Amino acid sequence: MANPGDPVLPRECVDYFMNHDDPPDRIWLKSRFASCHAEFLVVNYYKKNSTLPIGRAHAEWALTVNMSWNARQALVTTRIANWKFVGDVNKSQVVGVEVACNKALPSSSARCQTPSWGHSESITGWEAITQADYTFQFQGEDPPNPQEPDQIKPEKRTLYSISSYAYGYGGPGPWDNIGQTQPVSWPLRCDVARSTNPNYAKSSDCVFHGATGWLRFNVNDPAITESAQLYYDAHQDFGKTYPGGGQGKYVPGNIGVPAWANRTEPIRRNFYDKLLQNNNYNTSVKFCKDKWGTGYKVRPDGKVNECDEFPFKTTYEGSFTITPDMLRTVAVRPVLKEHNQETGARWGLFLAEDHILDGDGVFVEAYK
Repeated sequence: MANPGDPVLPRECVDYFMNHDDPPDRIWLKSRFASCHAEFLVVNYYKKNSTLPIGRAHAEWALTVNMSWNARQALVTTRIANWKFVGDVNKSQVVGVEVACNKALPSSSARCQTPSWGHSESITGWEAITQADYTFQFQGEDPPNPQEPDQIKPEKRTLYSISSYAYGYGGPGPWDNIGQTQPVSWPLRCDVARSTNPNYAKSSDCVFHGATGWLRFNVNDPAITESAQLYYDAHQDFGKTYPGGGQGKYVPGNIGVPAWANRTEPIRRNFYDKLLQNNNYNTSVKFCKDKWGTGYKVRPDGKVNECDEFPFKTTYEGSFTITPDMLRTVAVRPVLKEHNQETGARWGLFLAEDHILDGDGVFVEAYK
């Protein structure tokens, strides 16, 4: 579970890019609330009438974008530090960063209170201050999407993007180094779901909606062992699950399956379709009765079982949605009532805290 209280820091961002291959779109999504880009900047210094640099400056550049808690805004931090010099370098050369905020839909009234922000310093200046900050306020809204269900329209889901690049400027002469990095862009989404229903969505009013939520359950946690074991078996030991099935059958929501297996699709939150939730539950109970009989709730230890299922009933991939000819399926099993209820409570809290709205995707990992 993530929240705006766990921002990505510039040093953390640089370390990530130094130790990993470039992520998609050159953006690291630490969570749905924290993202960044980092790279090495190179500033060349030329002697007049020379085409070869006589000096070179290197620095680490990171730009972080962190959503604010309980607000429709994001804090942007740009950091240029750890300078290294080779040869003759004029530290009066200017290095800057430009950041722009844009709406995604031309017909939208979405905007930022300031469409762009930039900060520039000489190399000497960056050595002194290291970083600069700015807060973007997201305003306006997208027009209603006619393809969205009526329940979603009041959330006023609105798309924005933040884009940025760094540049170097050495002076007015034609032999000075003038150039910029390739721009990077952060798509994001804001809404009013938190203010209209705080039990549905919490944390921030804006998220990096391209980041899929990721919830983990520890099988060795005694409060949830039996439920977590079901989720583990669904992804790691499918033959132990029911209703199971033939060749190629699988249970979705597994972040650990390689992409070529085509089984990595997330499960999607269903908050508004209560009829589907009930149908998912009733179908799961039928599966439990078919396999373990009508007395599946009775345990030898005198405690009570409930029929647990994965994907959960509050998803669009629940038991009612599968048919015999589909490869996608579900897994059900009688588990201790307290374990089922505890995992259900954690699931609900995770969805709200991670600001996962109806239709948003989630991966679930049970681990030992």
